[in-house]
Amino acid sequence: MVRICSLFPSATEIAFALGLGDVLVGVSHACDYPPEARRLPVLTESLRGRLPRTGEVAVHETSSPASGHAASYAIREDLLRSLRPDLVLTQDICDVCAIGSSSVFEACSRVLGYTPQFVTIRSRGLEDILQSVLEIGAVAGVGQRAESLVVELRGRIEAVRSKAVSSAARPRVLCLEWARPAIAAGLWIPEMVNVAGGAHGMSAAGERARRVSVDEISDYRPEALLFMPCGWDLDQARQEFAWLRGRPEWERLLPVLSAGGAYIFDGRVPSRHGPRTADVLEAFAEILHAGIFPARWRGILYEAAT
Repeated sequence: MVRICSLFPSATEIAFALGLGDVLVGVSHACDYPPEARRLPVLTESLRGRLPRTGEVAVHETSSPASGHAASYAIREDLLRSLRPDLVLTQDICDVCAIGSSSVFEACSRVLGYTPQFVTIRSRGLEDILQSVLEIGAVAGVGQRAESLVVELRGRIEAVRSKAVSSAARPRVLCLEWARPAIAAGLWIPEMVNVAGGAHGMSAAGERARRVSVDEISDYRPEALLFMPCGWDLDQARQEFAWLRGRPEWERLLPVLSAGGAYIFDGRVPSRHGPRTADVLEAFAEILHAGIFPARWRGILYEAAT
């Protein structure tokens, strides 16, 4: 039976969705969903502490395997050696969010007396996310389950797309993934806004998150502000939004906020590229087109800012 170590939350969620929870033998310190993941041995630890200091997540703008910033995470090598994985799931998207693949390869080479299989995820858009599900399923020997899951997820994506086009309105949206400094979300998030019937004019689909100024945001005049601080839960996101709203330089945006156009997300979910991407997409659609989509995810994934 294959033994799997998943070193970032998105892959852990995919593995559980594919029925591989029983063969997961180790996860990262950030793997918290589904709840069963929290009971597994934890292979990584943060070198930065539980919460980043002000401004640290600005590294998201340029974070890549070649970005050259200091390591953020370490692997517990003795535990890796004892778990003896056959398959290791890792990522090459952001070394700030999770340990990068090069660090994983080096650790495995150093402490294991064999070479496990690796699946390295590099998602930039919705199709990449679906292909990641198929790739993990194929390598783990559950290809048929993966195909069924992708059919389901693709159906939900297309259902949102087809309903959203019935609305003539395409509100201007700003998905903000950090506040200090302000960073507009990138990669799959702008594409999801587009599928959900909005326009994300402050960052492009498939490109990395980018720092934005208050002047840029004011000129853009967003009609919906979706605040989703990367990796932070809803309580932390509320606290950070309260800080943001209290800043004098944000006064020009208050008409949008006071008109009910601001929403706070559990930032752990939009930042992950797995099965719950469809949940987030449906949440975007119900915010942007409340008359078309039922409020299924309000109070679960997000809440209106007050």
